[in-house]
Amino acid sequence: MADHKAPTAVTIAPLEEKSGLATFVERWWKLATVLAVALTAWTIWQHKSALDAEAGEVAVWADFRSKAPEDATGLPRGATADLLAIAEAHKGRSATAWIEYMAAVNAYENKDYDDAVRALERLESNHPKHPLVLDTYSFGSDANITKRSVVAEMRTRLAGVKAWRVANADQLSNPELPADAPRVRLSTDKGDIEVALYVDRAPKHCENFLKLVGEGYYDGIKFHRVVPGFMIQAGCPNTKDSAKEPATWGTGGPGYKVDREESGLKHFEGFLAAAKQGGDTQSSGSQFYITVADANQLDKDYVVFGKVLSGMDTAHAIEKLEIAEGTVDRPDMPAVITKATKL
Repeated sequence: MADHKAPTAVTIAPLEEKSGLATFVERWWKLATVLAVALTAWTIWQHKSALDAEAGEVAVWADFRSKAPEDATGLPRGATADLLAIAEAHKGRSATAWIEYMAAVNAYENKDYDDAVRALERLESNHPKHPLVLDTYSFGSDANITKRSVVAEMRTRLAGVKAWRVANADQLSNPELPADAPRVRLSTDKGDIEVALYVDRAPKHCENFLKLVGEGYYDGIKFHRVVPGFMIQAGCPNTKDSAKEPATWGTGGPGYKVDREESGLKHFEGFLAAAKQGGDTQSSGSQFYITVADANQLDKDYVVFGKVLSGMDTAHAIEKLEIAEGTVDRPDMPAVITKATKL
């Protein structure tokens, strides 16, 4: 049998050498895939975080609006401490800087100037890089005026107002009540309001008011007129007579009027004054109002004869009652004086 040679190993060369790019891809494709997946995940996470942040800011404002509803002027109202509590509950959100600023504005409106300063300090501490703190503007028409941030401008104005009030203290408050000032409690279904009377400055008005209180005249009478940021009014007997239409509320009285007295007292927030019909020089025989804000435009025409000692929270609650449809100042569900008592 013929001998055969062992088979020779044959190596088949590739048709062409791998390119540099192919070699790179073959070597690094796994890492590249991992990086691509990671980048995609990062992009998605960033987008979701932005959406979550936006939703978080919306949640802050929703909470704010529910706890600090707007008044008739469109401004959010509430105690400064309550507004700051809302900001604290959402600490870290950008929206809280605006809420802290509005707390300062609210305190300023309420003449709580020290609280306003504290709210601004909190804003600066919690949001040192916020536009309210950093961005500067020219407040005024003078081209050379120093630019200030919104917070710095409010600080300047607060300092100015406080200094002016100190220098003009005698123009910003009424004299002290006499030592023997009679007191009256108006018990309402919204809470109590206690007033004291300036018997030394408006004796006829005080005597008449005390007489009606003693007769039980005010028991069951409603606060038929409320004007937010101005006053609340009661004293019309028509409001407790079911036979009288609401259209007649504010037109009734005891059948007489009270001669005007120059009490020299001014309409600051929290004072008691006698109502009157337009054009009259005499005061109503029974209708009165309590100021829930300064109303010095009335000083020359109406007689102030008492001061609220306690219960302004009740007065403000009455002030905010919902107005009946088709009217401008009659509450839909008026507060009722359940009992007026001389103390």
